[in-house]
Order: sequence, then C-alpha cells, then structure tokens
Amino acid sequence: MMGLPAAGKTTTATNMFGQTHEFICADTIKKTHVDFDANNPQLLHAWSKEVADGMMEEAITNPVRNVLWDTTGTDFPKVSRVINEAKSAGFNVRSVFVTVTLEESIFRNNNRKEHRVVPREAIEYKSSVINSVAGKVSKLVEMTIVDNMKRDNSLLA
Repeated sequence: MMGLPAAGKTTTATNMFGQTHEFICADTIKKTHVDFDANNPQLLHAWSKEVADGMMEEAITNPVRNVLWDTTGTDFPKVSRVINEAKSAGFNVRSVFVTVTLEESIFRNNNRKEHRVVPREAIEYKSSVINSVAGKVSKLVEMTIVDNMKRDNSLLA
C-alpha cells in the first residue's frame, strides 16, 4: 500500500485484503507503545518504522503467509529493496497506490478521529515525491491505483 497520509490506505487495505493478509503498519505499531500520544505520534515514528522494518524482514525471510506493508511508500530506495527481496523470497508482489490530492490529505489529516496528526511539512514533502516514486514502483510490480477522493466523514472527528 502506498499513498499520502490520511489517503485511506488502511481502510482500502482492509476492504481489499483484510481476510487474506497480515498487515504490517508503523501507525498501528506505534499505538501499542506505552508512551503513544495520539496528539504527537511523531515521537514514536522512528521506533515504529524500525519495528515494522523488522517485521517485514522476518516475513520475507520466512514466507509462510500473505503480508501487506502499509506505508506511504515515498522512500524509493527502501521500497524497491523490499520489493526485490520479497520477489526473491517467492512472494507475488504488487502495489496498491491510494490517491488523494495534497489538499484532501491535509484536510483529512487535520480532522482524523484519532487525532493522529502528521506534520503538514511531512505531507507536503511526501506529496512532492509520491507520483515520481509510484511511477518507478509501477515499473517493478503490477500497480492498482485507487482514487480515494470521495470524502468519508465517518473517518473524521
């Protein structure tokens, strides 16, 4: 899964793969930490990414189940490394790119029920690179694009 913060990646993933895949998601992992603060999730961002990376490495090393990596996907060197390692391990790898505009990502981010707010600067940076990264990823694996611009107010505060 790839897409901007608050694009609806986890909801889309649940709808598409919830019954068949184990999810690895840094956002979900950070909620398990005793010091998690929904108003400042960035405090645990590095930790949760490290844990998610370890879980992905374990899943690739021991490919006995379907795995879904829920990430923004804006770090192409990392994404391409994980794709290539998963392919080498025998996984059938594909990407789902959940798209929204920068403005919609910022709006949803600022109005999340869980108050799990990503800094605006981070969203703006990710927005500046995500289409380029998605283009590169689509050359490595089959990609499904999900336009998620319809606003679902049930996900908002």
